[in-house]
Amino acid sequence: MGLSHSGFTRNFLVMNGDILTDLDLAYSMRIMSRINHYLPFQLRGGTSKSVWSAEQNNIGELINFIEKPKHSFLVSMGIYMLNKEVLSFIPKNENFGFDTLMLKFLELKKSVQIKEINGYWLDIGRPDDYMQAIEEFEQMKSIFLHEK
Repeated sequence: MGLSHSGFTRNFLVMNGDILTDLDLAYSMRIMSRINHYLPFQLRGGTSKSVWSAEQNNIGELINFIEKPKHSFLVSMGIYMLNKEVLSFIPKNENFGFDTLMLKFLELKKSVQIKEINGYWLDIGRPDDYMQAIEEFEQMKSIFLHEK
């Protein structure tokens, strides 16, 4: 992360640079937590194949069979409100991702607060998602810029 204690006198915001969101960052700074979002995920087969989800009961009998099931997962939005004390857990001069920091906190049994957000969020790290972000930003510009 390349962060040091110098220059930080209070809480601060860290976020990924490849996301588009309508999250009110001023509000987020007040709640001081890790921001998460439910992300729908659908299993997909190839053009001629389908993926089926088989569900069973406790004795192994088929109870449901769903084509291309959809599931939702609580995912990190890549937006983090941090207390300056977090910096003491980050080694100097070493690659240390946010995922590693969260796993370290779990190992040390440190409390990490999570806030679920239901607003708009899109990871724009892939070319198709970037093109979607360009289109949706133009359509919803007032929402992203928090204009009235």
